[in-house]
Amino acid sequence: MAYTPLSFDSNTPRTVRDFIRAHLDMQFHDVHCMFRLPMPAHDIGAGCNFAAANTLLSLVSGCSVTLYEQGSQPRKSGQFFRGVLDGFYPWDLEPPNGAAKKQAIELLYDQFRNPLAHAFGIQEKKAKGLILGIGKGTSQEGDIEALEKLKTTGLPTIAVVPGSKTLIVEGLYWGVREMVRRLTGDTKRMKAAETYLKKVLA
Repeated sequence: MAYTPLSFDSNTPRTVRDFIRAHLDMQFHDVHCMFRLPMPAHDIGAGCNFAAANTLLSLVSGCSVTLYEQGSQPRKSGQFFRGVLDGFYPWDLEPPNGAAKKQAIELLYDQFRNPLAHAFGIQEKKAKGLILGIGKGTSQEGDIEALEKLKTTGLPTIAVVPGSKTLIVEGLYWGVREMVRRLTGDTKRMKAAETYLKKVLA
């Protein structure tokens, strides 16, 4: 399968580029493969909706503490996670049916990331009457490859209709890839990330 590696700014330090290639690309490639599922003809009935979403949200979290901020200051729970999404996720390209930036960030952290990471997806803080979902289609290989090359998708990260909010895995996948690209263009943060990675990977 022709997975397209992540893009990064041409001035990204080599240590950071090598880290992205060795630690991030393989996890995005995992999600690339999950988009092919389910495959009933091969007795693979699992769609991996939750697994794909959880992987992507974990990648946001990982980027937030390795590439965005390295924990040099006390922080509140979720501060870096929210910060990297606020500063670098492509909210400017969200379609009209997507959740607004501030609401989407809170939903991603409170209603999706934390429940998936800590409570099997159980929603303890869900608003009464609100239906939350995770949506992922079954894609052909060519469609996945095309998604990775798009400049914008037209897909929301969180689709909003009355009474429900659905995390769209394809939209999140493209958005987190673009987030990484934009983040590597921040020279100051990349220099700090280079210093941090040299220390912890030595």
